[in-house]
Amino acid sequence: MSDLIINKINNNFFIEEKNKKNFFTKSFCILDNNAFLKDKVIINNSKKLANVIEIFQNEGNIKGVSKKLDDSIGEKGNKFRLFRDAESVAKNLPFSTAIVKENNYFYLYKIDNINVNRFLSGDNTFLDNKVIAVVKNKNCTLYNWSYETETKKSNNLDFAYINNSKIMINDKEYKISGLNVYDLAEISKKSQSDLEKVLKTISNSGANTIRFWAFSKNSPEDFKNIIETSRNLGLNLKFIPVLGNHWQHCESEKSSKVKDDNWYKNEYKEEYLPHVLKTVDALKNYKEILMIEIMNEPEAEHSILRDFADDVSTQIRNIYIKSNNIPHLISLGTLGGDKRKGMIGYQYKDLHGLPNIDIVTAHDYSFDNDRPDKDNISDIFKNYINYAKDLNKPFFIGEIGIKTKNSNYMNILNKKVELYKNNNISGVLLWGPQPLGFAKDGDGYGFDFDDNNNFKLKEIFKKFSNN
Repeated sequence: MSDLIINKINNNFFIEEKNKKNFFTKSFCILDNNAFLKDKVIINNSKKLANVIEIFQNEGNIKGVSKKLDDSIGEKGNKFRLFRDAESVAKNLPFSTAIVKENNYFYLYKIDNINVNRFLSGDNTFLDNKVIAVVKNKNCTLYNWSYETETKKSNNLDFAYINNSKIMINDKEYKISGLNVYDLAEISKKSQSDLEKVLKTISNSGANTIRFWAFSKNSPEDFKNIIETSRNLGLNLKFIPVLGNHWQHCESEKSSKVKDDNWYKNEYKEEYLPHVLKTVDALKNYKEILMIEIMNEPEAEHSILRDFADDVSTQIRNIYIKSNNIPHLISLGTLGGDKRKGMIGYQYKDLHGLPNIDIVTAHDYSFDNDRPDKDNISDIFKNYINYAKDLNKPFFIGEIGIKTKNSNYMNILNKKVELYKNNNISGVLLWGPQPLGFAKDGDGYGFDFDDNNNFKLKEIFKKFSNN
């Protein structure tokens, strides 16, 4: 390193670098005593020179942090495939660190405590968008809501991306207004004519998005046929394939096992994960896929569920990176609720802060659970909406249903959807549609597409219209 010269001007200190031939000022600036590459270095006192010297060693020019930690910090050095592995090491260090993603790996950098406090106060303007999170201590990980994920990059090829907590397609906000038709892949497998009729029925109802089970009992060819049939019919529908189900009775016999903590910790790698990777690879070129959903309503001890979500979402994202494809959005598929294992209170936000989880989601069946706030949006769901805003990610209701024993169920649905619209979320998907007698619901939420329901569905879907 060349000599550093400190010049005091108007009670500030400027750092200059001297080489053998010339004097010149390094391109640095200072924020709260922590320098990063930009214009000039200005430090408040000469005791902070050490911080500046660390910045000279920050070869990645990462704003808001100091030097990258060396390989002595962990058994495998300072290079991590998974976010959780970098975070685990950071939590055991005696100082605050920043987790930075570079070239598809995670690295740890030191960060000054003053900047940690600034981040805690709600200011992240000084942080590079390569910084995913700041680990303050073993109990506190702070997510950088301006982290530049692969799914925040705009495209004009009809693939969905994220911009300021909104789902976007071709520079226009996309609002989800659609239906869950869980057995769509079974229909695709058994009858092409029935598949065409079902897709037309759904499109005619005013829906723009369909969420369906894409489990291991079906093949990727069944899923591809759904998309290609919709495309050939000119229906302009988007799809959300759900790659697994926490409730074991909904999957194939081979995978119909209780998904307990051990499944989410180890057993998912046996059949589920190969199915996920095979399916995502088969669907990666389809612009009609709005997002990939990892699991329907997962539950496990928080750290186990978070590690599962981090591993699966990272491996999904890597498929797109390695093939140089525009990535699909990724959702975890959480049910939510104040008693759900692994997502109570702040745990829910912690799950959705993971770098490869793009969407925050929950399922609302509050009306039939005799909650005192059943006619409104509960405080729990208001918290979810606020968590999503904090993370700068979209929030949508993946399932919402009203039992049809209530003769007024469509009007109640209409009112609930209106409430969510007024909270500016990214959309809703209704549970219970039984188009042409398919997708039979055994829990009392099923409804048919008669003229009266079709009229009311159109009214509901208009609330989240993209026109």
